[in-house]
Amino acid sequence: MLKIGEFAKICNVSTQTLRYYDAEKILCADAVDQYSGYRYYHPDKIQVYQKIAALKDMGFSLEEIKEILYAPEEKQSAACVSKKRELNEQIRHLSLCIAKLENMQEQKGGILPPLQRKLSELPFENDPEVVGLWELCGEITGTDMEQVGLMPLENLKEPHCKTFPKLYFLPGGAMYYLFSWSKGVLYRHAAHYNTVIPNEYRLFWQDDTRYMCIRWIGQECIDNGEDATLLLYRQVDRREYTEMETHAFVDDVDIPFVPDEDIVGVWDVVDLVRDAHSFSPEHPQVHKGKLYASQIQFMNRGYCYRTWLYKKPLTQNLFYTKGLILNVERRVAEKYVLKELEGERYLIVEHKSGDYEFMGKVFCYYVYKKRNE
Repeated sequence: MLKIGEFAKICNVSTQTLRYYDAEKILCADAVDQYSGYRYYHPDKIQVYQKIAALKDMGFSLEEIKEILYAPEEKQSAACVSKKRELNEQIRHLSLCIAKLENMQEQKGGILPPLQRKLSELPFENDPEVVGLWELCGEITGTDMEQVGLMPLENLKEPHCKTFPKLYFLPGGAMYYLFSWSKGVLYRHAAHYNTVIPNEYRLFWQDDTRYMCIRWIGQECIDNGEDATLLLYRQVDRREYTEMETHAFVDDVDIPFVPDEDIVGVWDVVDLVRDAHSFSPEHPQVHKGKLYASQIQFMNRGYCYRTWLYKKPLTQNLFYTKGLILNVERRVAEKYVLKELEGERYLIVEHKSGDYEFMGKVFCYYVYKKRNE
């Protein structure tokens, strides 16, 4: 038999802990001297303590250990399966926390993950009837969502909010541009708020045509507290579109190369402007730290390379011909113009983002300054 002090040294545990385990009937002493109060342990109890320590390391509480330590093998096995499931869930949660922390560092203070990650975490329920292309009919007035479809579709008007003339519902709720979906909900990226807005939808038939009523929560609803708008869409077809097929606006990029010696070299981004004529070197419209574009380099024979700064530098391999930068993969041609202001040369380039590819609009221009070699 081992005295409590000897047993504690062998097991690398304090005598205070052993007394607590004894009092809680987790690891009981085999004998107690009635005169001195010394506890004695059989050497076999060393393996019992080691099992207790291992279970603690695996995340079991003392109450759980007390229940399973001397339980039948089947109960111990079931407890291990349950704990493994719990630990895997903790791993998943901690992985998400680590990803959020990394994103916070990369975004210099931002605490929310990218919108795409948010969408990928949303639950999905299939709705085969909604897959396909939908075309905007107008804004519904004079009724609520529950009554739509029970009366003639009258009193349609032009929507007062920013919306989209066409919507694609891709198979499996796949993402495209600003959108994804699950049964009964159209999700929209709200980049301004770095969040995802759920827009409820309802399907109904009228005159052999399938319609969709969407309760559209626009930016004005969040900014000004306005009521959501009821938008009516008509199903055009039920094709299973791919993401690339949703790019409604593409350019002719099969254009012969025309040299432009004036732009050969390296240009660094200095501003992002709403219109090509509003740039002023003294009054930049966007702080440089908030610009995603970094630089663009034009080589001889029509090659150019543009660098973006997202999580890490990303370089696009592009082409150019006089007056145009050509992204053959995305089928986009961005116009550029040269300007000389206060003795410095600037390049102003259309920024044809998703807003152009899906809506046909150019909302901003990047401004680059020629680097002096």
